[in-house]
Amino acid sequence: MKVNLLKAVALMLSGLIISCCKPVPVEDCIYPVSPSDEVEAFFTTYLPPIAESHYTGFDLGEKLSCFLINSTSELEEIAPNDVELPSIDFDRYTLIIGRMPKGSTGYTYKGQKISFESGRTVLTVTYEGPDGALHPTITYYNFWGLYDKLQDTEIELNIKIE
Repeated sequence: MKVNLLKAVALMLSGLIISCCKPVPVEDCIYPVSPSDEVEAFFTTYLPPIAESHYTGFDLGEKLSCFLINSTSELEEIAPNDVELPSIDFDRYTLIIGRMPKGSTGYTYKGQKISFESGRTVLTVTYEGPDGALHPTITYYNFWGLYDKLQDTEIELNIKIE
C-alpha cells in the first residue's frame, strides 16, 4: 500500500511540475463593442464598406491606412467637414478607422480584433477573398470599429485574406 501511495504522489508531483513548466498559449485580444444606433448610421452613410473612389468624405488617402482615434478633435481631422459627427464618449472608447485598396471587387468583410503581442498592439481585419476571376478595378474597402478605451497611440494593421 505504501508503494502505491508513493507512486500516486510521484505521479501527481510530475504532473504538477510539467503543468507549471509548460507555457499555456493565451491569445490576449479584444473585439469591437456594439456602437449606438447614431454611430452605426453615421459610418454606414459616410464610410461605406466598399467604395469605387477613395473619396468618401473621410481623408484616409488612397493607400492602406489605419487611424486610432481617441478624441473628437482627432476625428474632426479626417471626417468630412460638412456633416454633424456622431456623439462618441472618447473618455470610454477608442475609434479605429481604416481603408484597404485592392485591385478587384469581391472581398467580403468578416470581422476585426485587436491583439496584444510582445508589447505591440495589432489590429487584424479579416476579409474573405473573391472566388474565381473578377473584373480588375481599384476598389476601396473601408472599415471601422469602436473599442473600449485603448491607451496606445500606435497600432499595427494586419489584413488577413481567407
